[in-house]
Amino acid sequence: MGTLMSAAAAFPTLFFTSALLVAVAFWLLVAVGLVDSGSFDADLDAVAWGVGGVPVAAACTVLAVLAWGVCLAGTVLLVPRVPPGASQMLVRLGVLVVAVLAAWPGTRLLLRPFRAPVPGRPGAEPVARTVTGSHRQ
Repeated sequence: MGTLMSAAAAFPTLFFTSALLVAVAFWLLVAVGLVDSGSFDADLDAVAWGVGGVPVAAACTVLAVLAWGVCLAGTVLLVPRVPPGASQMLVRLGVLVVAVLAAWPGTRLLLRPFRAPVPGRPGAEPVARTVTGSHRQ
């Protein structure tokens, strides 16, 4: 457990540990009702980043969780096998880059089932439904 804690508090995992702490604080504020989950949707063009149709906060949270997991695993598995010094710093930088590059497509894949139709995209027109949920013709 000490190895995981020290890896979570060391470079490069510390970036994503911090992001997760911010995400947890944000979602606690959402749960209490002080903030809306779509508060950041106007700040970022989520469609351009491939995660349109879900709240930006949800996409950032999933990205942070996945990147944190990859970064933590890489730090625990690879860094101890490299001698200290410049080579270890290069491995840590490599872990950081791989974590971001692996987390982005993973985020897009995990959020795909939750995406709402985005206006302007082909096939994005929502199906009209009645109050009971049946399709209108």
